[in-house]
Amino acid sequence: MITPLHIAAAAAVLALAGCTPQVDRAQAPAEPRTDQPATAVSPRTEPRVDAAMSASRPKSPLDLYKEDVARHVAAKNASRVYADTPPHFLRSIVVVQVTVDKQGSVTRLRTLRSNGYADLEQAAHRSVKAAAPLPAPPAGLMRAGTFEFAETWLFRDDGRFQLRSLADGVQGDPQSGWDRPRR
Repeated sequence: MITPLHIAAAAAVLALAGCTPQVDRAQAPAEPRTDQPATAVSPRTEPRVDAAMSASRPKSPLDLYKEDVARHVAAKNASRVYADTPPHFLRSIVVVQVTVDKQGSVTRLRTLRSNGYADLEQAAHRSVKAAAPLPAPPAGLMRAGTFEFAETWLFRDDGRFQLRSLADGVQGDPQSGWDRPRR
């Protein structure tokens, strides 16, 4: 059975291919057939988790360790960290993979994601190095004598950052004006 959803999908494919679809509207049913049960189509298939649900869920050892490391890095780099809500428009987001040994010594840093600001990538790496050694990871997280995890740096226009593991999860409203760079 051809549904309006099938026709729309075919039209989109043809439009992307640079073709003009020729649809015979007489063949397309105007509404779902009543002899078959209607099924709801949701564009979002993953479950939505709101702040209240995630706050009540116990944190994993990984989440707890990342928060511990983030607090440690933030404390050692206090002059470069901002504590308020991340602005709606960030200058850069840098994701760094950190590898530590069982004592918390940093054995490797690797940028996983960046938008090309080499100075901010280096700032993220320097902030980890300045905080080394990091807290020792729990034994249950160790694999072959090391532990790897990723942390995200949220950089504002002024070059100050916040670590994602400590961010409150809500970014500012671009209409409010409070998220503009501080001078």
